[in-house]
Amino acid sequence: MWTWDPDPADETYRVDFAFLLRDGSTVRPAHDTHIEGLFSRATWLSTLRSVGFDVEIVQGPEEDGARVEDIFVCRRAGS
Repeated sequence: MWTWDPDPADETYRVDFAFLLRDGSTVRPAHDTHIEGLFSRATWLSTLRSVGFDVEIVQGPEEDGARVEDIFVCRRAGS
């Protein structure tokens, strides 16, 4: 696995995976690329709403007395 950022100005980065897949005595290489990202809360909310979700933000669990995360609970609009 290799992680790299071809454009440091945006919120995404690229992760490339290399696999050796074995089927019986045959081995073949495979490659897969994932575009991943670290997005702001505003980006998440805008994106989720733009594809038809109503979004509720629920406070995540506390750890050592501090809240560690928010959880986005999404429902299809109108459901």
